[in-house]
Amino acid sequence: MKTAKFVAKHGVTMSVEQTGSNPNLIGQQAGIMSHWRCVLRSRIHPRKSMLVIFSMGSAHKNPPTVVDVLDCLASDAAGYENAKGDFAEWLAEYGFDLDLSDINKVRQYRGSYNVIGNQIVGLLRILGDAAYDRLVWHTERE
Repeated sequence: MKTAKFVAKHGVTMSVEQTGSNPNLIGQQAGIMSHWRCVLRSRIHPRKSMLVIFSMGSAHKNPPTVVDVLDCLASDAAGYENAKGDFAEWLAEYGFDLDLSDINKVRQYRGSYNVIGNQIVGLLRILGDAAYDRLVWHTERE
């Protein structure tokens, strides 16, 4: 199934508002992107929510859709899960070079890795184990 069908089946909704920055992004690119505060909910656990600061290139003028955000979250989760909790393996999967002499880069990469881990916790909170598994491993990205 595609992400849009997953969204409909599980009643995933999202409120979105523009925000000035993304505290999880570092560097020159962060300043030229558009940033959005997205709150996701699902019919599975309607009283629970998940906050994501989602950033897009400056050419994107419209807010992200719930499909855009879920596709990105699922892709990030799959990469994290494939690394099986091994930070070095995660770096290798994305082609990052782990140069331990550059402590700032290691901190930046570790921060991104931890953000994705926290996003997985949020997805599990709003979707539960079965729907999370369906989203990450059995849903075709759009």
